[in-house]
Amino acid sequence: MQSRSNADAYGIDVSHWQGDIDWAKVRQSGITFAYIKATEGTGYTDPQFTANFKNSEAAGIVRGAYHFARPSESSGTTQADFFVRTLQQQNAKGELPPVLDLEDTGGKSKFALTDWVNQFVAGVKAKTGTNPVIYVSPSFASSSLTSSISSLLLWVADWGVSRPNSFNGWSQWTFWQYSSQGSISGVAGNVDLDVYAGTPGSLHQRFGSVPSGGSSSSSGTKIANLPTLLEGDSGIYVKDLQLLLYKTGQHPNGVTGIFDANTNISVQAFQKDAGISIDGIAGPQTWSHLVEHPVSGRPALQLWSAGQEVTDLQYLLQYRQENPGPIDGLFGPVTEAAVTDFQSKTHQKATGTADMTTWKNLIEVLPQPIA
Repeated sequence: MQSRSNADAYGIDVSHWQGDIDWAKVRQSGITFAYIKATEGTGYTDPQFTANFKNSEAAGIVRGAYHFARPSESSGTTQADFFVRTLQQQNAKGELPPVLDLEDTGGKSKFALTDWVNQFVAGVKAKTGTNPVIYVSPSFASSSLTSSISSLLLWVADWGVSRPNSFNGWSQWTFWQYSSQGSISGVAGNVDLDVYAGTPGSLHQRFGSVPSGGSSSSSGTKIANLPTLLEGDSGIYVKDLQLLLYKTGQHPNGVTGIFDANTNISVQAFQKDAGISIDGIAGPQTWSHLVEHPVSGRPALQLWSAGQEVTDLQYLLQYRQENPGPIDGLFGPVTEAAVTDFQSKTHQKATGTADMTTWKNLIEVLPQPIA
């Protein structure tokens, strides 16, 4: 099967075991999607399902729901009915396809369990028009299922490997749970880490756009509705403005949410570079140019680098809740440790060197997404 890359979309899967989740922090950590436990067996609804589904939507995370199979309790048809009915009652229509989580045989043989799965799949398809994704580990599938269901999309659970091996007729994964011991800002304790076989853009294109809180080009606050900002203003849109200025290579001296003199200078510098009216005011024309501007090239920074680019890096790390040490323009060991920690949280190779991927991850997720 295929391996994963930094360009892929990364996600988590959660249940009540994770307790209360700060989904805004989860999104800021670079998480694009989440699968959320809805039901189990015939009569259990996860007590955190409603809150998790609602709050992840508000944070702009692409969501899906999963059902934990208990084949000994009732038929696949009955559990499919219960799962879909729960989703409908809670108006929990996510963007991702539903999932059947297979970890329990219920004492059934390979053929009997496969028949049970086919009942569940048919029941979900009849009520939603969508085949569920199958979540399963290679060892469980090999010992407990036949290969006849391998035409369904696979969410493979395989930890601590560079890539899963093919099994039971599956030669590629759509989702891969690659760790059960992840650490993500906004989630207390360990959390399962997942990856989609494609970029965030391809995830949105395949399964639907980001919910209303999201950050894709198809959602968020429309440019025409953005407020006009000038020195003295404050709030979440000023943070957006400051991050976009960093994206274009400017130096607003922090993502503070306060439109101070440094932000004014940066706005004017950007307006000059963009060839538009230079007034230090972020109006419709300035917003439009900022949003459409590609991420400017930044140098790779490493231990003992120094200068304005290091200062920018330190401010951005501080905004992403890392501790870069003093904001002094010197890439010392504390800044290196902060870069390494941020890279780990955003699923990069933790080198301690701030390369272009690190810069993009620091800059691209806006607190108030803009379409």
